[in-house]
Amino acid sequence: MDQNDDSYIAEYDELLHKLYLAIEGKGFDQFLLTIRETLGLASACLGVIDQAKKKTLYGFASGYPKGVLPLIIKSNGFVREDGVVRAFAKGPSCLFSYSEGNPNYNILTGLSFFTQKWVKASGIIDAAVISFMLNPRLRVVLIFNRHRHSGLIAQQELELLTRLKPHIEQACLLYDRACRHQKNIANIQQLVNHLDYPVAIFSPLND
Repeated sequence: MDQNDDSYIAEYDELLHKLYLAIEGKGFDQFLLTIRETLGLASACLGVIDQAKKKTLYGFASGYPKGVLPLIIKSNGFVREDGVVRAFAKGPSCLFSYSEGNPNYNILTGLSFFTQKWVKASGIIDAAVISFMLNPRLRVVLIFNRHRHSGLIAQQELELLTRLKPHIEQACLLYDRACRHQKNIANIQQLVNHLDYPVAIFSPLND
């Protein structure tokens, strides 16, 4: 995955485009679907957690059976997801993969029998996690479950996620503000005017 390659730049720009569609009130479904296709993921999800109450407020997902995400949120199961637990243990802001570059990594090690069955059935071989604080109260966690047909997550793919992370943070901030001000904000320009600082949205890979 050469960062100067035209296909890489095109994929990155498409991810940014789908990511910032969320600001228009469309949510993060299209971004999660696109990043699944780009990184060969079995599934991907984004959840917003009230850190003090350890309660999931809302989320988006791609690749999960229909109705599973609302059930996970309603039962507050998302905060017990392994990716969320690991993210909380690593601090307020992190980006990591389960395999961490180890070619012999086995995601099934240490899992319960029933969890192993679910992981095998889902075809998951690795996962990457992005987490950050949306504000002092709210924590955002994204989990990218890698399909076995794509192999373990490579360093170049973690570098792509590293490039995306500040944009994901910005998009989540703007989406949150759009939701809270939706009665008064009709379009993206008005939304940007509500920010306390100027913002520009562009691809840093293009001149």
